[in-house]
Amino acid sequence: MGVKPEFFFVFMPLINGARMRVCDAFLATLSDEVIPERVVLRNCLQEAFAVKVFKENGVVYFGVGWREFVVWNGLKLGYFLVFRYDGEGGFDVKIFNNSGCVDNGRDEAADRDEEESSDDDEEAEDESNDSAADFSDSTYSETSEASGSGTRINTKKKNNIHPKRGIQVCDLIDF
Repeated sequence: MGVKPEFFFVFMPLINGARMRVCDAFLATLSDEVIPERVVLRNCLQEAFAVKVFKENGVVYFGVGWREFVVWNGLKLGYFLVFRYDGEGGFDVKIFNNSGCVDNGRDEAADRDEEESSDDDEEAEDESNDSAADFSDSTYSETSEASGSGTRINTKKKNNIHPKRGIQVCDLIDF
């Protein structure tokens, strides 16, 4: 695949909050290629999210895992997303906020807080041997298709608590 195919999408939470329709014209550009049943969405920070792909009435959607991508990245009404397919089951997603700027879902204050708290976390980890409280030691956490929860692949985080939004996100496991 020479040029990596792309498509864009305008986020509307009431319509696409739980699942996202994959553009038919984009799918047509893939010709013989087929998007796998599980894909990985990577934001501009290279945080990766496992998302299940499904077909309903001939339409392809991102399903289980999409909602977690939405929440983690703080998507809001009118955000503009550009999806670039890597040809191997992964999409690099560039998110533009309502001002037209790239939005990485974080702000400088959250980054500073995370850096400061990581020093405190290291000291606390040394003092505590309770691995149940340490999310960074967990290897896998199951997801439930019935509940609609998906998974985030923990590629960079020291722990699985989003510093800005305070939500816990699980590591990758097969759906």
